[in-house]
Formats: sequence, C-alpha cells, structure tokens
Amino acid sequence: MESKIQPAFDISAVHVSRSFLTLPDTNDYEVHSVYSSGFNLRAGRYLCFVGNKNNEQLPFGVILPLYDYQALLASGLERGNAMAWDKSSRCLISSNGLIRLGQGIVYDSRVVSCNLSHSGIRTAVSILEPYGICSDNARTDFTLPLFRAIRDRNRNRIREGVRYYLGRGRGLTPSGDDMLLGMLFINMACGKGECVLQEEVAAQLREGITTDISLSNLHAALEGLYCGSLLRFLDAVRCNHREDMHRAALAIHQFGHSSGDDMLFGILFQLKQMDLSV
Repeated sequence: MESKIQPAFDISAVHVSRSFLTLPDTNDYEVHSVYSSGFNLRAGRYLCFVGNKNNEQLPFGVILPLYDYQALLASGLERGNAMAWDKSSRCLISSNGLIRLGQGIVYDSRVVSCNLSHSGIRTAVSILEPYGICSDNARTDFTLPLFRAIRDRNRNRIREGVRYYLGRGRGLTPSGDDMLLGMLFINMACGKGECVLQEEVAAQLREGITTDISLSNLHAALEGLYCGSLLRFLDAVRCNHREDMHRAALAIHQFGHSSGDDMLFGILFQLKQMDLSV
C-alpha cells in the first residue's frame, strides 16, 4: 500500500495584510532572515514578516498562530530557503510544506488622510514628550535645523537632514530611519503636502545606504502603508481620545530596543510643526 509523505507543516494564517495579497505570483521569494517570532520573506523590494510578533499588523505581514510558527521553525526553516506564492490558491509553498492565507482575516495597512483638531494635537504632544526624549535623535545637533527647514520648506536643508539621519544608528532599523518613518507617517496622514520630505527620502533610498529592513519599511511608508499601532494612534488623535492614545503609544514604544521611541519622536516632531501652524 502506497503511503503519502506528510508535509512538515501545513499552517493556516490568522490575519493577512491586503498588500501581501496583491503581490504577484512567483517562485522566486526567499527567506531573508529568521527570528524566534517570525521570518522575513524577500518579495521584490519588500520584506514580508510572517509569524507572530505580539499580533502586530505589519504592512505585507502574515500573522500565524504562535504554536504553529514554532512547528515551522522545527521543520528546518532557515535563511535562503525558497518559497513560492500562488495567488490563486492564496498559499505560500516551500519544499517542506505550505502556509494557507485564504482563511486569514484581511487587514488594511493604508493610512487614510484626516484632519486633526488643535486639542487632539496638543493632547498627543503631551503624551509623546516622555517617549520622545528617550530617542537618541532628540539629542543630535541636526534636530532643530531640520525642524526649521521643514517649517520653511527649505529643500536643500531638508536634503541635508535626510542625508544625516538616513541609516544613522545601530541595529536592524537604525534610529534615524525610524524617526523619518514617524515623520512621514504624520505628513501622509494629515495631507499637509510636505512633498519635499517624501521626495528627498525616496531619492536617497535609491542609494541603498541603510539596512534591508529599513529600506523595506521606508518604501512601504512612502506608499502610505504603516503598522496597526501607528494607525490606531492616529485614530485616537483624530478622536482626541487620551486613553487610546496612551495605549497605542505604549504599543509603539515596545517596538524593538529603541525603534518605537524613535518613531514616536518623529511623530512628535511633526505634530509640533502642526501645532505651530494651527
């Protein structure tokens, strides 16, 4: 009697980002990096996080049950493994098994433009200041000049500031990159037309002077795609709901070693700009 070889893993995703589902069919995706909570899958210029990191909804993310991801790790998952994406069946396929995305709840990472009230901005600034001062970026000589350059829409000075911060710092996502991501988030969310900042970040990303993960995060940010905690913080500011702001800010604060505080500093930086202009 012929026996069937069982795959090492057959996992169904719990949640999946809408942006991941739009990726084209390919046999050429590759595992970029593996961690205890998930792995990054290289998909063109994006890194798609597949796993379970506090159930955070990331752009191009796939959330798995934690115990299932442990089984996937045990199957021998490692950097360089090939994976195929079959869009019609909504499955990620490897030589050891498959991850089914079809039953996962779809979430949207796209920021929606909104108007923030003066009172909402003031409340947010008061909540973020204790986090912002923890960022290394708060102590650099370039912070105030960049603040003034954005206020005055001085392209040359903005270019200098972006060049200074992009890739600056240690770790998987340097602190300067995380600050820029927070700044971009408020710019794009509030439709303030700060195109110069977006244009300068996009231009300098083409030089590839930062880490792979930061490149992916910033490319997604320039397309208006952000993690769920940032989107929840924005919604709380829009509603001027202090407790929800606190909860979302705390969730962001917990990102990485200092990434969350650096993002919060970038958000604080831009909200203060808006507070002055209201």
